[in-house]
Amino acid sequence: MSNIQIPNLPAAVALNGTEQLEAVQSGTSVRVTSAQIAGLGVTGPTGYTGPAGPTGPTGYTGPTGATGAASNVTGPTGETGPTGATGATGAASTVTGPTGATGATGAAGATGPTGATGATGSAGITGDTGPTGWTGPTGAQGAGGGIGPTGYTGPTGWTGPTGAPSTVTGPTGYTGPAGAGITYKGTVANAAALPGYPSSYTGAIGDAYVTLNDQHLWVWDGTTWVDNGAIATVTGPTGAAGATGPTGATGAASTVTGPTGATGATGATGETGPTGWTGPAITGPTGATGDIGPTGPTGATGASITGPTGATGPSGVDGATGPTGATGPTGAASNVTGPTGETGPTGWTGPTGAGASISISNDVSTTGAEYPVFSASTTGTPTNFYTSNANLLYTPATGLLTALNVASSQGIVFNSATISVNTSIPSGYNGLSAGPITVNGGVAVNVPANSRWVVV
Repeated sequence: MSNIQIPNLPAAVALNGTEQLEAVQSGTSVRVTSAQIAGLGVTGPTGYTGPAGPTGPTGYTGPTGATGAASNVTGPTGETGPTGATGATGAASTVTGPTGATGATGAAGATGPTGATGATGSAGITGDTGPTGWTGPTGAQGAGGGIGPTGYTGPTGWTGPTGAPSTVTGPTGYTGPAGAGITYKGTVANAAALPGYPSSYTGAIGDAYVTLNDQHLWVWDGTTWVDNGAIATVTGPTGAAGATGPTGATGAASTVTGPTGATGATGATGETGPTGWTGPAITGPTGATGDIGPTGPTGATGASITGPTGATGPSGVDGATGPTGATGPTGAASNVTGPTGETGPTGWTGPTGAGASISISNDVSTTGAEYPVFSASTTGTPTNFYTSNANLLYTPATGLLTALNVASSQGIVFNSATISVNTSIPSGYNGLSAGPITVNGGVAVNVPANSRWVVV
């Protein structure tokens, strides 16, 4: 392909690599940039690293100068010079020279004369601070002082005369601690039917039964069955009267008088059903508070010992840096701008990805509270789901559903008339049931301390 000059074009200056050029590649015109062409230059080889130069000789030690006049200013301490060669033994000197740094041990030479005292050198640089030493162990705790003997009790003073009646009301006594609560176990016919009566029961302290013959609550205190007296009975309100049915149609008037029927026997009066009993709402007896044990003596503080600062190690010698290799020649710059290529076709649109799936599992073991999920749609495919934060929580392990408020739009809140599984009122809550309530055999209702269960 012959060179074709394009006249009247200005020369290119300050190329930055983005200029478009035309080139022929395998017989086809292609578009390239000046940076691509510049990158075709050959990088020269890296030059070799020269050898390290020899160490220069140590300068000679100058002669000792004459002793100057005494100065009243202390000069800086100079750096320690290299150890000089041992000279020949000179004449005895009457001036004491400075003590030189300890040099390497050389061959034993003749003893030279003592040199004159030189000027004080400049102060050397301060070394790095060494690491902090280890902290010593804590001392053993000292033995505590023994508890002194209890002082004797003085004699009881004589009883004074009775004072006039007071007109001032005394302060209210403090409220005792809450009892341990009871666990209602069910009913028995009478006290003799209590399990293990009177003192061989093997159940837990606080287990409680109601005797049906006298409606008394019996609680096991760990040693014997304790009669806590009759429980309160609350009669529920009378239900509203049902609506009166419609009056039937009047038949046609009869013209024949029918015979008078015999008077039927009066029916027996039905027995009155038993009034349902109210569940226990009795707080167990307050347990005695144990004595507070004496506070042990405080042990002596262990000594704190700071270890000595370690010496700073010498710095390693830096290696010599090799020379930089020669830079390869730069390719010739082009002064012709290539044509702009055609815009390629737009790529095809990919398929729509599959939507995320939701996995559902039967959870009956999680002990923490979870958030029930709600949808704003009743048909179709919902795209948004919502939770109620802490306003509505569900615990899968216990089946407990906790809400800020519960409202019935039809006016009735239902509860089962039979308790068939072990049930515990959560701590800090009270229980309310519409009775009568039947507790199945072997089933326990646990009422913790500071809680109540009321059946109405």
